[in-house]
Amino acid sequence: MLSVDTGVLLAALTPEAHSGAGAISPWSATELHSALGLKVRTKALSPSQAEAVLQVFERSLSPGFLMQEVELQDFLP
Repeated sequence: MLSVDTGVLLAALTPEAHSGAGAISPWSATELHSALGLKVRTKALSPSQAEAVLQVFERSLSPGFLMQEVELQDFLP
């Protein structure tokens, strides 16, 4: 079971003036697409259900996050 902290959901869905934007990387979107693809392949979701999730992400959640580019130093120890 995947569990997302309620604070993360609340911040994404109800941004406040003093909270600033959350940050995600392009990998977050890639991983979301990959996870949804796996759910479609295993028949846990239909293709239309997966597309609906992506649409919710793009319209509702994605605008609440600042997209940060991944840089080499992000991978170095």
